[in-house]
Amino acid sequence: MATNDTATSNKVGRPPVYTGAIEKAIVRVIKTHGLMRGQKYLAETGVQVKPGKGRQTIKVSLPTLGKLAERNGIKLNRGRPKTKKPTKKAA
Repeated sequence: MATNDTATSNKVGRPPVYTGAIEKAIVRVIKTHGLMRGQKYLAETGVQVKPGKGRQTIKVSLPTLGKLAERNGIKLNRGRPKTKKPTKKAA
């Protein structure tokens, strides 16, 4: 019988794709921009993982960004951000 590393590692499912330096860069974007804007920022602008290299654009789903945020202890607020209502001027 052949030994398999995945059988002895007690891990079920697919291994995480974004780990290490790329995960840290994505987490910084999530902290700054949130999930929705962060996803757009990663797809358009990208992140610089290693100094001296260009920016790397990343197309990642919202559930994956949410899991990365949860794994790194980022508290996200649900719903739209609150906006200030315009005040009525007394005429």
